Amino acid sequence: MRIGNIFRKVVNSKELFTLAERIRNDLPYSATMYNALLMKARNVNPFQYDFYAVKNCPESHIIIWITEDINIGIHCREEETPVLLNAIKQGSLLTYGKKVARIFHLPDYLIFPLYDIVRAKCSGRILRGRHDTFIYQDDGYSQLRCPPGMQIRRLGAAGVRHLIQNSTYNKSDNVELMQSFTSKVPAVGVYLDPSIPEETTVDISNIQFAQLYEIPIAWITTYHYGSLGMLMTDEKYRRLGLATLVSEAAAKLQIADGYVPHVHVDFDNPTSAALFEKQPGWKKSHTATWLVYFEDQENQR
Repeated sequence: MRIGNIFRKVVNSKELFTLAERIRNDLPYSATMYNALLMKARNVNPFQYDFYAVKNCPESHIIIWITEDINIGIHCREEETPVLLNAIKQGSLLTYGKKVARIFHLPDYLIFPLYDIVRAKCSGRILRGRHDTFIYQDDGYSQLRCPPGMQIRRLGAAGVRHLIQNSTYNKSDNVELMQSFTSKVPAVGVYLDPSIPEETTVDISNIQFAQLYEIPIAWITTYHYGSLGMLMTDEKYRRLGLATLVSEAAAKLQIADGYVPHVHVDFDNPTSAALFEKQPGWKKSHTATWLVYFEDQENQR
């Protein structure tokens, strides 16, 4: 996709690593883009993500990713906002002829400027989804304990299918691509195992994959854009602390892999917000906003 002469596509792994390290200093706002850059540089993400940087600003923190189905991620420092907005106005980023597109995880300082640009370029509806962002910091001392009759495992094939089928927003995800992805990034579940009679300590460095056919009773995964999500527990196993267990296990695995563990929680999901507010290690860092816009196809004919 052409997004204007100001931007250039970044495909070199070394440069992707360099960009990731550069924007790490912009935490917490850069957490999702940082993880996405690392996954692209490591070639672990089978979903199509194209990354763009500013051509003539070698030290810029402005980075954009775009997927084939027109999902867009944007990161820049607040003081770079005018450069970003000027580039978007000049390019074709928001004039693509698709019915729906989404701009992900925007910090507060980008919401209204981008909203105004979208409104000027597009004739359809624009929706905003607000999320609290929580970042995890490991104290290095806490140990995870798994209840009797259960074990923590990385998600196997059946677990990934189960996760997608029960997802609120990702039911249309490609199962094969997701299975390939979760085999390389943190994605864990709690599985029933009656052969384990006592509570056990979870060894983060030695969590094995579940069997292909096994179904978890609680689960979480790394999203293909970088944050943790799709957290859920089967109804009959709720209130046992399993959501806390899998989210902390996945966060520790992300840290071990060099990622920044974080979650985005919908404003209309107070149950999940309360979960992360109470968990040790998780801290609310900022608000992120999704802009979803729908082209008015009638006006484009």
